[in-house]
Amino acid sequence: MLEEISTKSENIRIGQRNYHYCTLYPSGHLLPLLDVRTGVEIPAYPATLARISVLTRLEAVRILRALQKPQPARLSDMRERIRQATMNQM
Repeated sequence: MLEEISTKSENIRIGQRNYHYCTLYPSGHLLPLLDVRTGVEIPAYPATLARISVLTRLEAVRILRALQKPQPARLSDMRERIRQATMNQM
């Protein structure tokens, strides 16, 4: 439980960095968020905001599960939830 809280806090820090970096460089590379269950980077995390917009349903579900976020029914909503988490806007 304590490890999950620490990982979630680290994801907030990473999201803040991604937000500020992408404000300056909209096509810049993102830092990957961490899997809340393991504390390690989520494999094959989208490297850019543009990449988030083309995630498949399977990829989006895998990422949302790793982040322990609810999975909306629509793929576009899944992508938006990942974008928000990536940019610390949730």
